[in-house]
Order: sequence, then structure tokens, then C-alpha cells
Amino acid sequence: MTEWILWAAGFDCPLEERAAAARDAGCGHVSLTRADLESAEPADVARRVRDQGVEGSVLDGLVKWLPGRDRPGAADDLGENDAIVAAAEAAGVASINVLAMRPSELPVAELARHFGALCDRAAPAGIRLHIEFAPGAGVPDLASAWAMVQAADRPNGGILFDTWHFTRSGSSLETLAAIPGERIFAVQVSDTAPEPSGTIFDETLHRRRLPGDGSIDFPAVASVLLRTGALGLVGPEVLSDEQRALPPAQAAALAVERSRTALGFA
Repeated sequence: MTEWILWAAGFDCPLEERAAAARDAGCGHVSLTRADLESAEPADVARRVRDQGVEGSVLDGLVKWLPGRDRPGAADDLGENDAIVAAAEAAGVASINVLAMRPSELPVAELARHFGALCDRAAPAGIRLHIEFAPGAGVPDLASAWAMVQAADRPNGGILFDTWHFTRSGSSLETLAAIPGERIFAVQVSDTAPEPSGTIFDETLHRRRLPGDGSIDFPAVASVLLRTGALGLVGPEVLSDEQRALPPAQAAALAVERSRTALGFA
């Protein structure tokens, strides 16, 4: 059964307004941000979301987990991640999105070791972790993400599948088809322009398109996701200046409607 989530990225509005927009657009879930959980007691944040008729099911996201100059041990000894997991648990979050913002030359085995350490931290709280691959990031494509998840071999470790990152990273439908659907924990939906423009970072934050307004072959992608059973938790993440200019309720309704149509639910 597919459940719908409104991803918070791109919505610069109060939490309650974002949650209400998700509800009115037909979503049962909304993602929470680090800023949401830092604005008040996590349990109070969860209550405020539920008062709007939705669940704050995903925390997006956790970014300090790979070694760097400012964090030599990363997930092995960085207490900040314990605090993030604790806040997520207090808020009743079911999963945490994990990103590697900076490029990394670490081999898959080393990526997997750090990801596995995070999964072990979250497991006692019953929280799942999904890695978000992105071109130019530490986990740059779907094949890398799947190899890392397999090597980590944790039952609560999986993948967040973003249609924009999938296309811009040059990942293949063959790779997607080889991944068991139960290891794709969540899906983010947006479309790409036919040709890239500017830097990948700038484009991903400002020039994504509504599903159906770009170059992604959504019937082909949806067919694989449906066949493997990966369409469990799905929702739009259309980071564009045009969407941000709309009232949140209108932006959410439009993005959800387009996502449902693109994936064959409408």
C-alpha cells in the first residue's frame, strides 16, 4: 500500500502550515527538519503535526557521518548523531534520511562501515535510516548507494530514491530493477529539465520541475518501482523558485497531484 508524504524541502513556512498543506493535499505524512526539532521539545513538535492530521514520519536529515577535517572519526565517535537519533525517537520519527553532502574518495567498504555504525545507533529506537544518493555527493549514484547498503548489511538500512538524482546521476533502470523494493524505504518525486544548467548544486535547489514538465520517463520508472514493491512512502520534493513563490497549500496540492499522475495513481 502506498502512503503519501510531503517532503519539507522547498517549503519556507511554519511547521503547522506545512503540515496542514500536506493534509489538504491528501498526504498522511510530512517530513521534519533538524530546525523543526530544534525549535521546541521533540514530543511537542510531534503533537503540533498530529494536530493538523498528519504524522511527522521522517527526519531529513543527518549529514555529519563521514570522516573529514572537522570530524576525523565521523559516525564512530561523534556524539551529535546520538542527540539527533534521540530527538527523532522522542518525536516518534520512523526513519531518518542520511546524506553525504561532500564528495568522498572512501571505498564502498569504508562508507558501509560508517553507515552501519549509524544504523546500529538508530536500531534500539526502532528507527530506519535511508541513504540519499546525489550526483557530486559522497554517495553519487544509485549503484553506489545499493553497494553500500548491501555491504553494511543492516536490516534498518536502506535507500531513499529521488527521481531527480536518479536521472542527473546517470543511474539506470537495470540497477533499480535489481534492488529489492523493501530496501527502498522512501521515494522523492520531481522532474528534470532536458539539459542541465549551472552547477548541479544550484540546479537541484532552484530548478527542479514538476513531474510531467521535464524529461524523466515516469512510466518506465514507475513500472520498475511498482514491480519491485518500492512505492511504499512516496511524495514530491520539487525544489524550484516557481514553487516557492506559491502559497504553501497551492504548491503542495499541485506537486502531489502531478506526482500522483506521473506515477500512475491518478
